Amino acid sequence: MVDRGGVGPALQGQPADGAVAYEIDLLLAFPLDRIRLTFVNSDGQWNVVMRNEASRRIFELFRGPLKTVNVMRTVFDPGMLRPFVVNWENVAECLMHSLHRDVAATGGEAVVRLRDELLAYPDVPSRWRTPGTLGCMEPLVSMQLRKGDLSMAFFSMITTLATPRDVALQQLKIECFFPADAATEETARRLASASAQPIAV
Repeated sequence: MVDRGGVGPALQGQPADGAVAYEIDLLLAFPLDRIRLTFVNSDGQWNVVMRNEASRRIFELFRGPLKTVNVMRTVFDPGMLRPFVVNWENVAECLMHSLHRDVAATGGEAVVRLRDELLAYPDVPSRWRTPGTLGCMEPLVSMQLRKGDLSMAFFSMITTLATPRDVALQQLKIECFFPADAATEETARRLASASAQPIAV
């Protein structure tokens, strides 16, 4: 939980650099109508089951169109988004943290297979195989994308249902992407569809 001053209980005693403080402050001040700029919904195996038109338009600028989308594979696979993620190692390490937590919490075979698949991709550090050897994580990591002259940066927030009474709903993750700088916000607004209706994938 984060307060308006830029840090929350989990960060007390830790210095927040200018970039982190800016992003947290931006998130807290973000009007609700702009949260819909880009989002994806994923199930317990990080497969995207629904997304809005803005997310499709923006991410396809970098990776091209995809028939099916898995959040983890999209970032780890060298044939997808990975070559365009400037700070790939930081972003991928955060995702591996999340995946190790999922494995520990559920022990599901599908999640274990996904983790092992990602670890087998080229140039994935072998130390990521063990949760305890993952590096010290920054309070907030933005995904910095670049393709030619186009550069964009996003940080995201994942929401889950607090009291689901269905297994599918319990696994559902709703991820909202927020522009991490003014240039990204301007570009995203220009590219966003006039219709913000979600589309199934």
